[in-house]
Amino acid sequence: MRLQGELERDAALWLLGSLCGLFRIPFDASLIAQNYPPPYTLLTLHEAARALGIKTGHHPLAGSDWQNCRFH
Repeated sequence: MRLQGELERDAALWLLGSLCGLFRIPFDASLIAQNYPPPYTLLTLHEAARALGIKTGHHPLAGSDWQNCRFH
């Protein structure tokens, strides 16, 4: 599976904000939105996360069916 296409602005900011919360990094959504305008792609998420001090990478998982994942 390859992650392609664009992510909605609110979803991208939520993801980055959640990662910052997890790692206890201050987060200002308006600053990220200003420095990284749409479209939001996987590359945009990596760049913004790295600018916030979060190490990122990409590794495909063979056989993963994300549509059948259940999050509790």
